[in-house]
Amino acid sequence: MTPLLTETETAEILQMSPRSVRKARHEGGLPFVRLGRLVRYRMEDVEAFIAMSTVSNDGLFTTNTSRRVNTGSGVKTFSARQAEAGNDRL
Repeated sequence: MTPLLTETETAEILQMSPRSVRKARHEGGLPFVRLGRLVRYRMEDVEAFIAMSTVSNDGLFTTNTSRRVNTGSGVKTFSARQAEAGNDRL
C-alpha cells in the first residue's frame, strides 16, 4: 500500500496552492480519502489527476479521460472525446 499524502504534500507535488488542491477536490476532479476528519490523497490519484489535466499543443486532451462538471443540480461527466467534439455544453 502506498503512503497517503497530506493536502500540503499534494500541493507541493502539483506545484499549486493548498487552496487549489481543495478546490480540485470539491469540484470532483481530485479523488481523496477521508479518515475521520482527515483528508488524504493517494499518489496514484494525484498522477491520474495530472494525466487527466494534460493537454496537447492543439488544445485537445491527450488521454481518453473524462471530466466532471458541477451543474449546480448535480455533477455531469463528459469524456474527452465529447469535449473535443464540442458536446460538453450543459
